[in-house]
Amino acid sequence: MLEKRKEYRRLPIILLAVIILVQIIHIGYRFVSEKTSYHCDELYSYGLSNSFYQPFLEGSDVYSGDFQNVNEWFSGKEYREYLTVQKGEQFRYDSVWYNQSKDRHPPLFYAVLHTVCSFFPDTFSFWYGMIPNLIYFAVMQFFLYKLSRNILKSKYLSLLLCLFWGFTPAAVNNTLFIRMYCMLAMWTVILMYLHSKLYQKQEPPRGREFIPLVIVTALGALTQYLFLFVAFVTAVCFCIRYLLKKQRKAFLLYGCSMLGGVLIAFALFPASISHLLSEEGNAVKSMFGTQILISLRYLFYNDVFCIQSRKVVWLFYFLPAVLGILVILALPILFLFRNDPKVKAFPSKMKQRFCSAASHIKKLGIRGIIRGIWHKMTNIDGMLGIMFLSVVTVVLVASYTVSYLIGFANRYLYIIYPLAAVCGFSLLYFVFSRARHRKQVMTVVTVLMILNVFLHGNIVSYWQYENDLDLHKTFHKSNVIVVLNERSDFSALSSFSYELYNADDVFITDYNDLSDCSEQLKKLPSDAPLYLMMYTGGTSDDGAANIFSHTAFDGEKYYLKNENVQEYLNQHIPKEIAHQYEYIGSYEFIEGMHLIYRLR
Repeated sequence: MLEKRKEYRRLPIILLAVIILVQIIHIGYRFVSEKTSYHCDELYSYGLSNSFYQPFLEGSDVYSGDFQNVNEWFSGKEYREYLTVQKGEQFRYDSVWYNQSKDRHPPLFYAVLHTVCSFFPDTFSFWYGMIPNLIYFAVMQFFLYKLSRNILKSKYLSLLLCLFWGFTPAAVNNTLFIRMYCMLAMWTVILMYLHSKLYQKQEPPRGREFIPLVIVTALGALTQYLFLFVAFVTAVCFCIRYLLKKQRKAFLLYGCSMLGGVLIAFALFPASISHLLSEEGNAVKSMFGTQILISLRYLFYNDVFCIQSRKVVWLFYFLPAVLGILVILALPILFLFRNDPKVKAFPSKMKQRFCSAASHIKKLGIRGIIRGIWHKMTNIDGMLGIMFLSVVTVVLVASYTVSYLIGFANRYLYIIYPLAAVCGFSLLYFVFSRARHRKQVMTVVTVLMILNVFLHGNIVSYWQYENDLDLHKTFHKSNVIVVLNERSDFSALSSFSYELYNADDVFITDYNDLSDCSEQLKKLPSDAPLYLMMYTGGTSDDGAANIFSHTAFDGEKYYLKNENVQEYLNQHIPKEIAHQYEYIGSYEFIEGMHLIYRLR
């Protein structure tokens, strides 16, 4: 009997391990087969982690506008050294700390990535960042299971929640995105789990029970600053709770633990203080209300629940139609078995249940029904309310501080997506809590939600650029001229480090400076093949041609509409270095579409 009990206890953990393994395989498959491109910030992850005391190729401070390595030839070796750890520079965390002091994020994620890359000096692979993300995902799922088990009081429902969450676009895209947000979501879930354990305790917690809070708070604060807002909201709620319960010792120990974790993070990375006080780098934002609506759209429509308003309206037509069809099909079956005792008793049973329900509603009245609903809501685990406040806080902070006009800004909401999933799943369980077979009902609902995610979820489309060219190979041992839209785009020079990783020498300029760089362009470093990469949205300032007006999209790829671009190139590229212009294709990137020419 004891062995059977042990096996029964182990069964949920085994099932959870299987769920996590299947989801890791699914995410890995997406990474290999569908992630054909990347976000420019992912290259910054490698550069800030591995570049030795050089946070940006554009200069010492990318936010200052004082750009370097532009309008002159410089070696492609700098790109290789920017992305990789060089021999003799392994495990140099002092460089990581310095680079992040010049950036806008804490250093923990970059230190871990630097550690992985240090085992493979002089080499680059996106797997170096992907494998740690898969580990963060697995740990997050484990603690999400434990958190939801404390709230839902059911191992089975917690497994269903993890099954749903791991297939959502939010979980998949967060893991595929090689940035600090997957690690951040992991620390957030662990923080909430630790608080759920404290919330369940009726007696005052002991001092040693706060030690994990200190550690997780410090690690979360060293990962991303949005963690501080979640920790602050949670800390305020718990401090009020301890004061109301007159547990003054617990209040002091808890407050010192949360504050101590933050102070430890600031002591380990003092630049955090200046980062939090700085207002530089904030993009132009639309109206605050509009930003909030976009945040909610990400949450409900795109990333977590994938609720499409048209589909919801369609259900109001679909469900009655299905019920009508079932009734029509059931009538002849009931007629055939009309003499069966169960069939004969069916109408009377339905009438009895209907009358019982009607009399119960009449007895309760409207006030009684409202009081009953309120009683159920107030008996819901208070941790749900705290997590809901955390979700609302991050939505408000993200909507106020970042711009959704820049695209892909939902990454700032990744921190609260698991918490939103727990809140939403708990609400569903509340709706079906009176059902006779509620576990079976929740199983069916979860399966339908996962199917909806696969049908309507926007997974990895942000990286699905179908380019004819692999510039990483095309530019191998070649000289490359890169013409950007305008000088402000120089702040994204590091974004091209993967494409230019194998180039011999590179010349970066923009449309306005191209004509003035004629003499510098003539000073070719070698006789290697020469390529030209031009941004298609050229500015009209100073007489520069709008290259994009000469291109069209045929549904599959971009192509040149006429030969006027050739005239523009003849006017701006010295004939000494370009005897002919061979258009070899287009290349789509996060910064936009680019035309690629071979000049010799």
